[in-house]
Amino acid sequence: MAQNIDDRHDELAALARLVIYARGCAELIQAKDVEERLVYALDAIKSELGDARDASLVDFFEPSNTPSTMQ
Repeated sequence: MAQNIDDRHDELAALARLVIYARGCAELIQAKDVEERLVYALDAIKSELGDARDASLVDFFEPSNTPSTMQ
């Protein structure tokens, strides 16, 4: 059962990275409605992850790590 939880967290973390990338892309093409929906999706993923084990993922949720602002 613990393995299933770890697998679920890994899947959510991968999904979060994808959503953040997509959000950055939406920002680049100025698709505000898409960007807003992705922010809601990201919030849902963050609440699902929620435990201390995933504290290292906080960096992925920072706006400064989206593609449009990365250097």
